[in-house]
Amino acid sequence: MTPERGALLAVLLMPVCGLGAAESWLTEGTNISADAHPADGRIAVDLLGNIWIAPARGGDLRQLTYERSAATRPRWSPDGQRILFAASSSSGTAIWQVDVQSGQQVRVSPADSNEQQADWHPTGERIVFVAA
Repeated sequence: MTPERGALLAVLLMPVCGLGAAESWLTEGTNISADAHPADGRIAVDLLGNIWIAPARGGDLRQLTYERSAATRPRWSPDGQRILFAASSSSGTAIWQVDVQSGQQVRVSPADSNEQQADWHPTGERIVFVAA
């Protein structure tokens, strides 16, 4: 995460909703990854093992993933319609994408590998990632 994104995340007070009847406020954390969409400033963040999005100026988070495996390192597509993320499980780490509107998830990396550090090609037609 760039220092600017880190500072932006540190300044925002984002309520974390959807965790039952209680309301929580995120003011700081460790090992959190966030990505701000360059066109509109929406923030994608990994929290509590899932991917969430928030408006550019802060506010209620909307949960995009609901999985047993830890979802990390969200990255916005250039068109803002999809988010790449890594999902870890006992069998390794895979790269997935989630459609922001529908929440539909699709694995985009090959099976039987340990993939990480995914990002979008500037055209949005391809992704790049590291595989072991």
